[in-house]
Amino acid sequence: MYHLNQSAGRRAFTIGHEFGHYILHRQMIEESDAFDHGIYCDENSVVRRNGSGIEKEADEFAAGLLMPLHDFRKQLPAKERPDFEQLGRLAKRYGVSLTATILRWLEYTETRAVMVVSNEGFAHWAKSSGPAFKTSRFIRTKDTVFSLPQQAFAARRDYSDAALVGTMQSAGVWFPGPVYEMCFRSERYDQEITLLHLDNDEPRYQDEEEMPDAFDRFIQAGELPCR
Repeated sequence: MYHLNQSAGRRAFTIGHEFGHYILHRQMIEESDAFDHGIYCDENSVVRRNGSGIEKEADEFAAGLLMPLHDFRKQLPAKERPDFEQLGRLAKRYGVSLTATILRWLEYTETRAVMVVSNEGFAHWAKSSGPAFKTSRFIRTKDTVFSLPQQAFAARRDYSDAALVGTMQSAGVWFPGPVYEMCFRSERYDQEITLLHLDNDEPRYQDEEEMPDAFDRFIQAGELPCR
């Protein structure tokens, strides 16, 4: 169900994801020859939260189960720009990884922000908040190689306390405008997490209405659906 070398936080989300498949999709898996009576979930689906179809539904279930949106938003309001200390406290609160915590925040934040996961000067993958994506502030990593800017903390291998706190990067380093950059190094997974906060002077298109996530909808319906 999960890799033995996973951290407790990453393991929790993996188990929640697979539990979501059991609750939501077990009948489909049992009856369809396409799944060969089982399902394999790769890193792209579970860790990066970048799956589609039933993988996306299992991710939504796990996120709602482990990090209830109504409570998460109370701890970290949609207009707030968190640092790694705040995000780390939330990761401990919900027993999940820092990556899962940031991805959950990016789902609802009204700020423009981008997370970049990298190693040896290259981005493995990146995720933008809705407002950032809608203003074309995203980083392409699929079928292409994205080299980190030379001024980036991760490119300079600067994992000091100053990197955790962050600094303002000039216009043109990451995007046309200036960004506030902070960086955290995970020795366990041999990768860096860079969080970029952009200003909000460009038009935003997201409504402020709180949207229930998949798990909330299942509970509100009075039962957990089985497909």
